[in-house]
Amino acid sequence: MAPSVRDDYSFYRGFHRVKALAGRREEKLLLLNESGHEDFIHPLLIVEFFIRGMERFQVVRTGPAAFTFRVKLQADQLPTERNRVAREICAKWDAILAQKNMRNVRYQVEWAKELSHDARTGKFRLVDTSLRTEPMFFSPAVSLHPAA
Repeated sequence: MAPSVRDDYSFYRGFHRVKALAGRREEKLLLLNESGHEDFIHPLLIVEFFIRGMERFQVVRTGPAAFTFRVKLQADQLPTERNRVAREICAKWDAILAQKNMRNVRYQVEWAKELSHDARTGKFRLVDTSLRTEPMFFSPAVSLHPAA
């Protein structure tokens, strides 16, 4: 005789049935393009953003067509290295935005001692879309890229 399957799962005493499993999920960076339509930068493109000298980074959406790229550098970077990193970051973002027809998007690069975590969950968010405008633990902006 085959065991019966019960819908209430009460025979698993002491255990809870998992209803859903959530993995890591990154927000899309939604921005207005040159035509005024909302478009996004795919999270995988952001995850793979690599510049030698960067330890970690975080993208913070600051407006419908603006974001801040917060960067924690590797330890003991000389000013010449910081300048090289800043130039490479800007060149890479300029290429990405041009490819997505988002040359109108403004962004700035900020050096960070620490990157912020989600206040509710405590998790690190690579893309922060909460539209927080005040910087936390950051030095003045490295560069500002206005719309062309």
